[in-house]
Amino acid sequence: MNLQAVIAVEPKQSYRAKITFADGYTAEIDLRPTLRGPVFEPLLDERFFRQMKIGYDTIAWPNGVDISPETLRYWCDLGRVASDEETDAYFLPNTKQLVLPKNRRI
Repeated sequence: MNLQAVIAVEPKQSYRAKITFADGYTAEIDLRPTLRGPVFEPLLDERFFRQMKIGYDTIAWPNGVDISPETLRYWCDLGRVASDEETDAYFLPNTKQLVLPKNRRI
């Protein structure tokens, strides 16, 4: 079992969510900072945001949007949503050192 899997979620007011992970860790976090861009735009409707459910071990919404459980756990440990740069640096710490052959894309 993935100990970072989300096993319970409870929507709260103002785009907050109470999240419980498989290892028993529970945290409440404001997800508003992540609601940007066309994919997340429908979640700005708080009624739609509150339709969050558990899907594939994480939070998911009816429009197919989800956030990985590892990212959620990282953010909950921080007590806030991290910037894209912080999140990338945490999960991909050596990307600046990555050298790809010419004409190769990730």
